Amino acid sequence: MEGQRGRTEVPQTIRSRATHERITTALVRLVESGQHHPGANDVAHGADVSLRTIFHHFHDLDQMYSAALAAKVNVARVGLMSIDTSSEIATRCGAISLNRDSIYATLAPMLRAYIANPNRAIQLGNHLEHEELLMAMQGQTRNTFASELRQHHDPLKALLGVETALSFAVWDYLHRVQGVSRSGTRQFMSALTLSIIRSFGA
Repeated sequence: MEGQRGRTEVPQTIRSRATHERITTALVRLVESGQHHPGANDVAHGADVSLRTIFHHFHDLDQMYSAALAAKVNVARVGLMSIDTSSEIATRCGAISLNRDSIYATLAPMLRAYIANPNRAIQLGNHLEHEELLMAMQGQTRNTFASELRQHHDPLKALLGVETALSFAVWDYLHRVQGVSRSGTRQFMSALTLSIIRSFGA
């Protein structure tokens, strides 16, 4: 009986997951096209499913947005790299800035959609996958500049200072608000990170 049950449940599970993914992919596609607030009807049309199907898979829009952001975070996290700690400090600053640029470019549309909505902006701080990515990036910074951070009288404060220079907020302000190219944004973040780290021994 157990084997028979397994054979009947697996196709349903696969179909359910595929529909779930179609819905989140449709939402991401709409957001990336410039719509920061697509509604359930828009997503249903984009996923080619009924509105009833949307709310069969998600309790509300917030849960759907959360799932879509989680999917993008999981893609971005794959690109999180280990930086060669034996290289010169300027090289490390350039490498980590390049890596953050790649991650932020992947996440930017969904993060902007969250930030543009006051309710979801508050929820972002409790988004598990996003918080895990932030912790992983902080670990990347700690490992990349371990020897320099140890020179500071308050390593945690120093780490947070470097993380601020490498943050999405700085990247997005330069690239989207100020219109700086991604190359120029990377260079600025790298130079700012280098300046902060060189001040540790002052």
